[in-house]
Amino acid sequence: MPIIDPAAVETRFDAVEQSVSEECRRVVAEREALQAFAERVRDSQTVQPTGHGAPATTISAGGFSATGDQIRDAYEATFMSVSHYDEDYGESYAQSLAAEFGPDIAAAVVSDGQLTQAHKQALLGAVEGAVERRELLGDVLGDEQDSLQEARETLCPLAAELDEISRSTGPNCPLGMLDAHDARLGVLAEKCDRLLDGRQSAIVAQRRTLTLPVDEPDIPSYVYHSVAVESTYPVLATLADCTERIDALQDEVRAALDRQRGGRVELQGRP
Repeated sequence: MPIIDPAAVETRFDAVEQSVSEECRRVVAEREALQAFAERVRDSQTVQPTGHGAPATTISAGGFSATGDQIRDAYEATFMSVSHYDEDYGESYAQSLAAEFGPDIAAAVVSDGQLTQAHKQALLGAVEGAVERRELLGDVLGDEQDSLQEARETLCPLAAELDEISRSTGPNCPLGMLDAHDARLGVLAEKCDRLLDGRQSAIVAQRRTLTLPVDEPDIPSYVYHSVAVESTYPVLATLADCTERIDALQDEVRAALDRQRGGRVELQGRP
């Protein structure tokens, strides 16, 4: 018979909640770093090409004159300086620019020449898009935290109750208690079914909100792949364990009920 350890369930939720909290911290750090980078770009000066070999004229916007090297310094001092950059990305400057802002903007920025006004506006627009993606991801991670809290509030007490029912269901368990256990296990099974529906709906809604392609990992796969738990979908795995335990206990309780009721019928039939 499968065993549910209430302490292990608590530990599992501790691990996944910590993982989501850490991911939220990283997303906030990246958003703030990108915003700081945008401010440095926004405050920079650009050049206006004049054509026919004439020297470019500077468009003053305050701050430094935006050469490729200076844009690189600003990017490395902001986004590439977040504490988890090497662990999560480990990309070169050019690779990071292309991944965040697209290959065309990366190609224009990586050059050592000065940034034109058109390049600057394109870069700022791309940075704004990257910031908005972090804001959206942060909102979805907040929803994930709410979903985890709901699951924890259901599954931790449920696991403890299953353990209690298991301990009190023995050869000498009274008929009335077995009846109560049978009814209660039915209620717990319904709770698991409702939570399963809600959890699956939450995962689907997260994917839709982020407009993730089918071949991209969903939020649980993305957040929990490195967590020291037995499954990429720890809530669904815990639900499966609890449902299996409920089924096994129901079989045990009903078998005991049949034995006791059969024995009573036999006794009542004696002269």
